[in-house]
Amino acid sequence: MKRMLFPLALVFILTISAARCGAIPGACCFPDETCRLLTADECSQQGGAFYGEGVPCTPNPCLTGLGACCPYDGACVVTTFLECAAIPRACVWMAGYDCEPLNPCPQCCPVLCCLPGGACRLVMCGEDCDLLGGSPLEDVYFCYPNPCLVAGAEGAGTVPTEARLLVGPNPFRSSAVIRYQPEGDGFVQIHVFDVVGRRVREILPGIVTPNGPAVGWDGRDDFGSPVPAGIYFIRVSEAGLTATRVVVRVD
Repeated sequence: MKRMLFPLALVFILTISAARCGAIPGACCFPDETCRLLTADECSQQGGAFYGEGVPCTPNPCLTGLGACCPYDGACVVTTFLECAAIPRACVWMAGYDCEPLNPCPQCCPVLCCLPGGACRLVMCGEDCDLLGGSPLEDVYFCYPNPCLVAGAEGAGTVPTEARLLVGPNPFRSSAVIRYQPEGDGFVQIHVFDVVGRRVREILPGIVTPNGPAVGWDGRDDFGSPVPAGIYFIRVSEAGLTATRVVVRVD
């Protein structure tokens, strides 16, 4: 697999030149998983997929690994994260998983739940929401502005980064679901750190779209070993901004 590297000076020149012409280059991905900095028109003319103005090629967003994609009907399909995002009502994507011999998809998909008192919480399925005395929400993907208190999201303005990151269940035993709501299509990195700041697991480097599928963490590190029970930090990085949630793994 060939990788194309661009010196920073060249990237800067390309960006300034394109800006003068009213077009800003961004990552353009080709079927061989190479990435080139092109404008949207140039990318389309050359048969590539444009990932957005200003999206860098380092790290390469075109290197798309496979994982298990879990639609709401409980089926399992092996896809890339972007392919999973295009499947209607796909709810979870689990990096590196196959669908056979055992289906890794959860029996039910995570949903937002309006709890008594108006609190909003991510739970693993509608049944959990019912047990909590709440009401599950459909086609709502983040808790800010609070959909349990506010009718609709019009006039919400910019959503704070922390409010766009949900993790559940928390605490968890076998796996946790991470849902991040970007304001638009963007390159996002999701990592897990332990209490002393060591990186435990890279969950996702790639393009995330609004209302796309959540991603799953199976409680394992980058080497496939289960992490011990304890406190961990889920950190999302996007365009220089970060959001962090604390999650607890129990035995």
